[in-house]
Amino acid sequence: MNSYSLFRRSRLRLALWYAGVMGVILSVSGLGMYRATVQTNWAAMEREIESIAGTLHDSVEPLLPPSEEPTAVLQQIFPDLCLSGQPCKATPTLIQRHTIGISDRTTYYIRLFNHQGKLLAFSPNQPLSLPPTLNRTSWQTFRTAKGIRYHQFTTILHSANTHPLNNEANADSSWGYLQIGRTLEHFDAEISRIQWIMAIGLPIALSLVATSSWWLSGLAMQPIYQSYQQQQQFTANAAHELRSPLASLLATVEAILRIPQSNQQERHRIGASDSCGDRSKTSSASHS
Repeated sequence: MNSYSLFRRSRLRLALWYAGVMGVILSVSGLGMYRATVQTNWAAMEREIESIAGTLHDSVEPLLPPSEEPTAVLQQIFPDLCLSGQPCKATPTLIQRHTIGISDRTTYYIRLFNHQGKLLAFSPNQPLSLPPTLNRTSWQTFRTAKGIRYHQFTTILHSANTHPLNNEANADSSWGYLQIGRTLEHFDAEISRIQWIMAIGLPIALSLVATSSWWLSGLAMQPIYQSYQQQQQFTANAAHELRSPLASLLATVEAILRIPQSNQQERHRIGASDSCGDRSKTSSASHS
Protein backbone atom coordinates (compact mmCIF):
# COMPACT_ATOMS: atom_id res chain seq x y z
CA MET A 1 0.00 0.00 0.00
CA ASN A 2 2.86 2.37 0.85
CA SER A 3 4.68 1.54 -2.35
CA TYR A 4 1.50 2.12 -4.36
CA SER A 5 1.01 5.54 -2.75
CA LEU A 6 4.65 6.39 -3.41
CA PHE A 7 4.42 5.55 -7.09
CA ARG A 8 1.09 7.36 -7.39
CA ARG A 9 2.61 10.52 -5.95
CA SER A 10 5.58 10.19 -8.28
CA ARG A 11 3.26 9.74 -11.24
CA LEU A 12 1.26 12.80 -10.17
CA ARG A 13 4.39 14.96 -9.91
CA LEU A 14 5.60 13.77 -13.32
CA ALA A 15 2.19 14.51 -14.86
CA LEU A 16 2.20 17.99 -13.32
CA TRP A 17 5.62 18.67 -14.82
CA TYR A 18 4.44 17.49 -18.24
CA ALA A 19 1.26 19.57 -18.04
CA GLY A 20 3.08 22.65 -16.72
CA VAL A 21 5.71 22.66 -19.45
CA MET A 22 3.19 22.04 -22.23
CA GLY A 23 0.81 24.62 -20.72
CA VAL A 24 3.53 27.28 -20.76
CA ILE A 25 4.46 26.42 -24.34
CA LEU A 26 0.84 26.56 -25.50
CA SER A 27 0.15 29.80 -23.61
CA VAL A 28 3.21 31.56 -24.99
CA SER A 29 2.47 30.30 -28.52
CA GLY A 30 -1.17 31.40 -28.29
CA LEU A 31 -0.21 34.82 -26.97
CA GLY A 32 2.37 35.21 -29.73
CA MET A 33 -0.16 34.26 -32.40
CA TYR A 34 -2.69 36.67 -30.90
CA ARG A 35 -0.22 39.55 -30.88
CA ALA A 36 0.93 38.77 -34.42
CA THR A 37 -2.68 38.64 -35.67
CA VAL A 38 -3.58 41.95 -34.01
CA GLN A 39 -0.49 43.71 -35.32
CA THR A 40 -0.97 42.31 -38.83
CA ASN A 41 -4.61 43.43 -38.99
CA TRP A 42 -3.73 46.83 -37.56
CA ALA A 43 -0.92 47.37 -40.06
CA ALA A 44 -3.19 46.29 -42.94
CA MET A 45 -5.88 48.73 -41.78
CA GLU A 46 -3.40 51.61 -41.59
CA ARG A 47 -2.08 50.79 -45.07
CA GLU A 48 -5.65 50.89 -46.38
CA ILE A 49 -6.27 54.28 -44.76
CA GLU A 50 -3.01 55.65 -46.14
CA SER A 51 -3.86 54.33 -49.60
CA ILE A 52 -7.28 56.02 -49.55
CA ALA A 53 -5.74 59.22 -48.18
CA GLY A 54 -3.12 59.17 -50.92
CA THR A 55 -5.79 58.73 -53.61
CA LEU A 56 -7.77 61.64 -52.19
CA HIS A 57 -4.67 63.79 -51.83
CA ASP A 58 -3.57 63.28 -55.43
CA SER A 59 -7.09 63.83 -56.77
CA VAL A 60 -8.01 66.88 -54.71
CA GLU A 61 -4.76 68.84 -54.46
CA PRO A 62 -4.66 70.09 -58.11
CA LEU A 63 -8.23 71.44 -57.75
CA LEU A 64 -7.71 73.38 -54.52
CA PRO A 65 -8.31 77.15 -54.78
CA PRO A 66 -5.69 79.56 -53.45
CA SER A 67 -8.31 81.87 -51.92
CA GLU A 68 -9.49 81.89 -48.34
CA GLU A 69 -13.11 81.19 -49.35
CA PRO A 70 -13.04 77.75 -50.96
CA THR A 71 -16.72 76.96 -50.30
CA ALA A 72 -17.83 76.86 -53.93
CA VAL A 73 -14.88 74.76 -55.05
CA LEU A 74 -15.32 72.34 -52.16
CA GLN A 75 -18.94 71.85 -53.09
CA GLN A 76 -17.85 70.98 -56.62
CA ILE A 77 -15.12 68.60 -55.47
CA PHE A 78 -17.12 66.96 -52.67
CA PRO A 79 -20.81 67.48 -53.41
CA ASP A 80 -21.92 65.29 -50.49
CA LEU A 81 -19.77 66.87 -47.78
CA CYS A 82 -21.30 69.20 -45.21
CA LEU A 83 -19.84 72.68 -45.09
CA SER A 84 -18.97 74.11 -41.71
CA GLY A 85 -21.51 76.65 -40.47
CA GLN A 86 -24.18 75.59 -42.97
CA PRO A 87 -27.08 73.12 -42.64
CA CYS A 88 -25.99 69.60 -43.42
CA LYS A 89 -28.26 67.47 -45.57
CA ALA A 90 -27.10 63.89 -45.31
CA THR A 91 -27.82 61.80 -48.39
CA PRO A 92 -27.62 58.02 -48.86
CA THR A 93 -24.55 58.46 -51.06
CA LEU A 94 -21.98 60.08 -48.81
CA ILE A 95 -19.26 60.88 -51.35
CA GLN A 96 -19.03 60.01 -55.00
CA ARG A 97 -17.10 56.78 -55.28
CA HIS A 98 -15.13 57.79 -58.35
CA THR A 99 -13.94 60.90 -56.52
CA ILE A 100 -12.58 59.34 -53.34
CA GLY A 101 -12.23 55.65 -54.20
CA ILE A 102 -13.77 54.42 -50.94
CA SER A 103 -15.71 51.18 -51.25
CA ASP A 104 -17.40 51.23 -47.84
CA ARG A 105 -18.63 54.78 -47.34
CA THR A 106 -20.34 53.99 -44.04
CA THR A 107 -17.01 53.04 -42.47
CA TYR A 108 -14.90 56.06 -43.45
CA TYR A 109 -15.35 59.77 -42.89
CA ILE A 110 -13.52 62.84 -44.27
CA ARG A 111 -12.74 66.25 -42.79
CA LEU A 112 -11.10 69.24 -44.48
CA PHE A 113 -9.34 72.07 -42.61
CA ASN A 114 -7.66 75.26 -43.76
CA HIS A 115 -4.03 76.01 -42.94
CA GLN A 116 -5.09 77.62 -39.65
CA GLY A 117 -6.79 74.41 -38.49
CA LYS A 118 -10.37 75.67 -38.99
CA LEU A 119 -12.90 73.05 -40.06
CA LEU A 120 -14.20 73.71 -43.61
CA ALA A 121 -16.13 70.56 -44.55
CA PHE A 122 -16.87 67.15 -43.10
CA SER A 123 -18.73 63.93 -43.81
CA PRO A 124 -22.21 63.57 -42.34
CA ASN A 125 -21.23 60.25 -40.72
CA GLN A 126 -18.31 61.65 -38.75
CA PRO A 127 -18.36 61.02 -34.97
CA LEU A 128 -20.34 63.70 -33.17
CA SER A 129 -17.74 63.99 -30.42
CA LEU A 130 -14.98 65.19 -32.77
CA PRO A 131 -13.82 68.75 -31.97
CA PRO A 132 -14.02 71.40 -34.71
CA THR A 133 -10.31 72.19 -34.26
CA LEU A 134 -7.49 70.29 -35.92
CA ASN A 135 -5.15 67.82 -34.24
CA ARG A 136 -2.06 67.86 -36.47
CA THR A 137 -0.81 64.48 -35.22
CA SER A 138 -0.53 62.08 -38.15
CA TRP A 139 -2.34 59.18 -36.43
CA GLN A 140 -4.98 59.46 -33.73
CA THR A 141 -7.11 56.84 -32.04
CA PHE A 142 -10.01 57.87 -29.83
CA ARG A 143 -13.18 56.46 -28.30
CA THR A 144 -16.59 58.10 -28.36
CA ALA A 145 -19.05 58.30 -25.50
CA LYS A 146 -20.85 55.25 -26.93
CA GLY A 147 -17.67 53.20 -26.62
CA ILE A 148 -16.94 53.07 -30.39
CA ARG A 149 -13.29 53.50 -31.32
CA TYR A 150 -12.05 55.44 -34.36
CA HIS A 151 -8.68 55.67 -36.07
CA GLN A 152 -7.84 58.64 -38.30
CA PHE A 153 -4.99 59.91 -40.44
CA THR A 154 -4.11 63.55 -41.16
CA THR A 155 -2.13 64.76 -44.18
CA ILE A 156 -1.18 68.20 -45.52
CA LEU A 157 -2.74 69.67 -48.68
CA HIS A 158 -1.14 72.22 -51.00
CA SER A 159 -2.75 74.17 -53.80
CA ALA A 160 -1.01 75.10 -57.04
CA ASN A 161 0.05 78.50 -55.63
CA THR A 162 1.06 77.36 -52.17
CA HIS A 163 3.72 74.78 -52.95
CA PRO A 164 6.86 75.72 -51.01
CA LEU A 165 10.00 76.69 -52.84
CA ASN A 166 13.34 75.00 -52.37
CA ASN A 167 11.63 72.10 -50.58
CA GLU A 168 11.14 74.15 -47.44
CA ALA A 169 7.83 72.74 -46.21
CA ASN A 170 6.16 74.19 -43.16
CA ALA A 171 2.67 74.67 -41.77
CA ASP A 172 2.27 78.20 -43.24
CA SER A 173 2.94 77.01 -46.80
CA SER A 174 0.09 74.49 -46.75
CA TRP A 175 -3.38 75.12 -48.14
CA GLY A 176 -4.91 73.02 -45.42
CA TYR A 177 -5.28 69.51 -44.09
CA LEU A 178 -7.15 66.39 -45.14
CA GLN A 179 -8.27 64.09 -42.37
CA ILE A 180 -9.66 60.64 -43.11
CA GLY A 181 -10.76 58.19 -40.44
CA ARG A 182 -12.66 55.00 -40.01
CA THR A 183 -14.57 53.19 -37.32
CA LEU A 184 -12.87 50.32 -35.53
CA GLU A 185 -16.08 48.38 -34.86
CA HIS A 186 -15.21 45.62 -37.33
CA PHE A 187 -11.62 45.47 -36.13
CA ASP A 188 -12.63 45.30 -32.47
CA ALA A 189 -15.28 42.67 -33.27
CA GLU A 190 -12.65 40.52 -34.99
CA ILE A 191 -10.25 40.89 -32.06
CA SER A 192 -13.08 40.05 -29.67
CA ARG A 193 -13.79 36.85 -31.60
CA ILE A 194 -10.14 35.87 -31.42
CA GLN A 195 -10.12 36.52 -27.68
CA TRP A 196 -13.22 34.36 -27.21
CA ILE A 197 -11.64 31.56 -29.23
CA MET A 198 -8.53 31.74 -27.05
CA ALA A 199 -10.56 31.98 -23.84
CA ILE A 200 -12.52 28.83 -24.75
CA GLY A 201 -9.91 26.91 -26.70
CA LEU A 202 -6.96 27.35 -24.35
CA PRO A 203 -8.64 25.69 -21.30
CA ILE A 204 -9.80 22.83 -23.52
CA ALA A 205 -6.28 22.40 -24.88
CA LEU A 206 -4.84 22.51 -21.36
CA SER A 207 -7.32 19.88 -20.15
CA LEU A 208 -6.31 17.63 -23.05
CA VAL A 209 -2.67 18.24 -22.17
CA ALA A 210 -3.35 17.32 -18.53
CA THR A 211 -5.09 14.09 -19.57
CA SER A 212 -2.28 13.20 -21.96
CA SER A 213 0.30 14.01 -19.29
CA TRP A 214 -1.36 11.65 -16.80
CA TRP A 215 -1.40 8.87 -19.41
CA LEU A 216 2.21 9.49 -20.47
CA SER A 217 3.41 9.60 -16.87
CA GLY A 218 1.73 6.24 -16.32
CA LEU A 219 3.60 4.81 -19.31
CA ALA A 220 6.85 6.30 -18.01
CA MET A 221 6.34 4.89 -14.49
CA GLN A 222 5.33 1.41 -15.64
CA PRO A 223 8.89 0.04 -16.24
CA ILE A 224 10.01 1.51 -12.91
CA TYR A 225 7.07 -0.08 -11.10
CA GLN A 226 7.78 -3.42 -12.75
CA SER A 227 11.44 -3.22 -11.68
CA TYR A 228 10.33 -2.44 -8.15
CA GLN A 229 7.98 -5.44 -8.16
CA GLN A 230 10.78 -7.70 -9.37
CA GLN A 231 13.07 -6.38 -6.64
CA GLN A 232 10.41 -7.06 -4.03
CA GLN A 233 9.93 -10.61 -5.38
CA PHE A 234 13.68 -11.23 -5.28
CA THR A 235 13.84 -9.96 -1.69
CA ALA A 236 10.97 -12.21 -0.67
CA ASN A 237 12.60 -15.25 -2.30
CA ALA A 238 15.94 -14.50 -0.64
CA ALA A 239 14.27 -14.09 2.74
CA HIS A 240 12.49 -17.42 2.25
CA GLU A 241 15.75 -19.17 1.39
CA LEU A 242 17.48 -17.71 4.44
CA ARG A 243 14.64 -18.39 6.86
CA SER A 244 15.31 -22.17 7.26
CA PRO A 245 19.08 -21.96 8.02
CA LEU A 246 18.50 -19.12 10.43
CA ALA A 247 15.75 -21.05 12.21
CA SER A 248 18.02 -24.11 12.50
CA LEU A 249 20.83 -21.96 13.83
CA LEU A 250 18.51 -20.36 16.36
CA ALA A 251 17.30 -23.78 17.52
CA THR A 252 20.89 -24.98 17.93
CA VAL A 253 21.84 -21.94 19.96
CA GLU A 254 18.83 -22.40 22.21
CA ALA A 255 19.61 -26.10 22.70
CA ILE A 256 23.21 -25.33 23.59
CA LEU A 257 22.18 -22.68 26.06
CA ARG A 258 19.88 -25.15 27.83
CA ILE A 259 22.66 -27.71 28.41
CA PRO A 260 24.50 -27.26 31.70
CA GLN A 261 27.97 -25.82 31.59
CA SER A 262 29.45 -29.10 32.98
CA ASN A 263 28.29 -31.24 30.06
CA GLN A 264 30.77 -29.99 27.42
CA GLN A 265 30.72 -33.23 25.38
CA GLU A 266 27.00 -32.97 24.74
CA ARG A 267 27.48 -29.44 23.56
CA HIS A 268 30.20 -30.44 21.09
CA ARG A 269 28.05 -33.30 19.80
CA ILE A 270 25.04 -31.04 19.14
CA GLY A 271 27.19 -28.39 17.48
CA ALA A 272 28.92 -30.95 15.25
CA SER A 273 25.68 -32.56 14.14
CA ASP A 274 24.15 -29.16 13.34
CA SER A 275 27.18 -28.07 11.36
CA CYS A 276 27.11 -31.28 9.35
CA GLY A 277 23.44 -30.76 8.66
CA ASP A 278 24.06 -27.20 7.55
CA ARG A 279 26.85 -28.30 5.22
CA SER A 280 24.67 -30.95 3.67
CA LYS A 281 21.87 -28.40 3.13
CA THR A 282 24.31 -25.95 1.63
CA SER A 283 25.74 -28.56 -0.76
CA SER A 284 22.29 -29.70 -1.79
CA ALA A 285 21.23 -26.10 -2.34
CA SER A 286 24.32 -25.45 -4.44
CA HIS A 287 23.66 -28.56 -6.55
CA SER A 288 20.08 -27.56 -7.04
